[in-house]
Amino acid sequence: MGYSGHAYVVADAAQLNGFQLAGYLDTEEKEMNPYGIPFLGSEDTIESKQLDKIPSFSC
Repeated sequence: MGYSGHAYVVADAAQLNGFQLAGYLDTEEKEMNPYGIPFLGSEDTIESKQLDKIPSFSC
């Protein structure tokens, strides 16, 4: 969740270790997207608040 600063470091490390990122959540779609990760929607939605219950999802 979120896509700036520390999230860039985490995205970089994840991709370098073979993880494929499904997308990111944030309050709005970012103009700067250095990793080309799809915007999945707002982190404020009810649906996104349920994502942390999925075993393969991490914040």
